[in-house]
Amino acid sequence: MQDKNFPIYLLVFGFTLIFTVLLERALIPILLRRAKQPIYSEGPQWHEKKSGTPTMGGIAFLISITITLPAAAVIMLSQGNESGASSLLISLAFSVFNGMIGLFDDLRKLRKKKNKGLTAKEKLILQTVAAIAFLVLRAIFLDNSTTLSFSFGLLDAGVLYYPAAALLLVGLVNMANLTDGIDGLAGGVGFASAVSIFYISCSLVAESAFVSAAVIGGTLGFLFFNINPA
Repeated sequence: MQDKNFPIYLLVFGFTLIFTVLLERALIPILLRRAKQPIYSEGPQWHEKKSGTPTMGGIAFLISITITLPAAAVIMLSQGNESGASSLLISLAFSVFNGMIGLFDDLRKLRKKKNKGLTAKEKLILQTVAAIAFLVLRAIFLDNSTTLSFSFGLLDAGVLYYPAAALLLVGLVNMANLTDGIDGLAGGVGFASAVSIFYISCSLVAESAFVSAAVIGGTLGFLFFNINPA
């Protein structure tokens, strides 16, 4: 990979990994006392043994990327890449907003002592609001084009670009929901996705590479603790 930022990507990865591990070490004893996970009674019987494992460990990951990505944005500004820095911060805001949705969902589950937090409708409304805000901010601050590139050439999607992009964003946010906890772990899915995005982004889109490097570090640090019986 011939990217001048590659050493900085490694630093973002390393610091996010370290911050996540340190924060998880501090958080887990607290979560074990105050945030034990209830399990869906409708799920498979073997899944019930996971009842009582701590939830909300993703807070450490969110805090870590909130520390490292603004620092990466400052680096991009120092390189004269203002649009890249703006794109990075908008992506971070979108991630934190969706993380807060997950946090409120977990808090409601704990309050009810049931694995029923926000309803599917409430989640979709909030996620759609986040996606729309993300697209509006990009349109205002980055003047994003609605032209898409395909193997057969360019296609200007016009006004259809925005509903299609919002639908894609909401779908991506929800892609790990069914996997998490039963067939695998959301951290593992996020890690694999981030590695793929990082490989594609290097030398092409610096802000995406910074975000994916942080996600790789954060999810890897999270997975050190998010193992069986989580």
